[in-house]
Amino acid sequence: MPFTACHPAICLPFVAALRNRLPFLSAGLILGSLTPDLEYMLRLRLQGSFAHSVPGLFFFCLPAGFFLYLAMALSGKVILQHSPAVLNSRLIGLWKSLQLSRLSWLPVACLAAGLLAGASSHILWDSFTHSTGFFVRHFSVFRYPVEPGWPLYRILQHGSSLLGMSLILFYFRRLPVQPMVRATPARRWLFWLSCAIIALILYGMFWQFFPIRFAPGHIVVRIMSAGFLALLLAAALFMASAPKSESLYSWLQGINGWQQNPEPLNLSGSSSNVTQYPPSS
Repeated sequence: MPFTACHPAICLPFVAALRNRLPFLSAGLILGSLTPDLEYMLRLRLQGSFAHSVPGLFFFCLPAGFFLYLAMALSGKVILQHSPAVLNSRLIGLWKSLQLSRLSWLPVACLAAGLLAGASSHILWDSFTHSTGFFVRHFSVFRYPVEPGWPLYRILQHGSSLLGMSLILFYFRRLPVQPMVRATPARRWLFWLSCAIIALILYGMFWQFFPIRFAPGHIVVRIMSAGFLALLLAAALFMASAPKSESLYSWLQGINGWQQNPEPLNLSGSSSNVTQYPPSS
């Protein structure tokens, strides 16, 4: 699957069944399905054979998955506060369900198991859709040229990406809508403008300090790396400027009052269920 974000699609049937009972296991499946491709982003090039191997599952994908969880747990709130309503209202429930009120072995174990299973699903899927994949190398049918320059595995690669993204969008639309806590319009514009500026600076620095031949794959990987780091850095800057009630320390103590309003989100145009942050004076 050429698009990393499509990989969670293979885990969605299990995520849908486990999300309410074992949220950390389902989160691990989603995050783990992304981790093998993080080696590309770390190397800033299309080179990631170690993360797509059995040793890489334990020595790269597992720690990378825990990093993704921590990044989501710590910065997810501020990112959602500055996101469009359609994302905020559907993803805030998932974010709240993954907050640890106290350190316990069970959610950590569930997260680790999910990360390993999700990363394994990524490697399994790639084995059918990449030239270096196990099934492509050992079964000639996957190398059959359906069209000149288009062997079967490449058609499966792009076709499965479209199917995977369609399944993700379908699942996303079925997520329950919940009350929102949103930043003011001015802060939302400032947040995304900050992300864009930081991403452009990082992208330029990548080519300046880590030069490599221009190739579409390398360019895409570096854009993804710059965008991901810019999102985390912008979130950190906005967390640092937040009032004490929204500080990082406060977030580590719990959900900080986000579950106080049980009313459903009003999508009729009224803003009665949308809390602006920071409050207007």
